[in-house]
Amino acid sequence: MSTSPTTALSEAGVSIWLDDLSRGRIVSGDLERLIAERDVVGVTTNPTIFAGALSNGDVYREQVATLAADGADVDRAVFEITTDDVRDAADHFRPVFDRSGGYDGRVSIEVSPTSPTTPRPRSPRRTGSGIASTVRT
Repeated sequence: MSTSPTTALSEAGVSIWLDDLSRGRIVSGDLERLIAERDVVGVTTNPTIFAGALSNGDVYREQVATLAADGADVDRAVFEITTDDVRDAADHFRPVFDRSGGYDGRVSIEVSPTSPTTPRPRSPRRTGSGIASTVRT
């Protein structure tokens, strides 16, 4: 049995990251498959990737409707949606994080420099930076 190119890269010390996070990729099982079969150890995203995912994904429809009913403005809606997706992706990468001692298994998100620095709290765990809202205990 031959070694796949991604396995060979991984064995050579390369950390393979995906630059395409979306809820569709998470809920379809595709992210989990890429972790298991393609040696993906992290994922990054940015506002452009999320805009594309939102415009092409019915998987966001329910959350968008709920946020609209709550009166969320665009900044809050984007923050809530991206935080949920990043948190869910991090759950999938947790075994990679644990196995690598924290070296791999990370989710990175580029945020707009114009994003509010103090988002509206949705839980007691949220901090001004929003970091605590992505942490599972």
